[in-house]
Amino acid sequence: MDYSKLSDTEIAQKVWFWWNNNIPHDNTIFCISDGKMLYQKNRVWTAFDPCNNPADAWTIIVEHKINIEWHEWKNSEWMPYVLNNATTKSCYGTNPLRAAMIVFLMMQESANVQDNTEG
Repeated sequence: MDYSKLSDTEIAQKVWFWWNNNIPHDNTIFCISDGKMLYQKNRVWTAFDPCNNPADAWTIIVEHKINIEWHEWKNSEWMPYVLNNATTKSCYGTNPLRAAMIVFLMMQESANVQDNTEG
């Protein structure tokens, strides 16, 4: 899947479910409001925006050993390059947190394919 074509909200939804083992938790309600993914747990609404909020992204980046590097791009511009060395999944993008979440989703997709293969 080409995650780069998804909106930040769509990426946030996918990241949330992968990060939480694809299972909505008890007493948790999800909704989209003003383009943001929100979840309610114990009557408290909280935004989850890992593409733009370092507090939402950092735990995922650290736990999954996702690297954010800066590479020189066209016309001497610098662009974030995000990768996971173990899986060799990588992504260039102008937003390093969004690129990190795309790499996270690529890692989960790859792990899911490997888990479902026989032989």
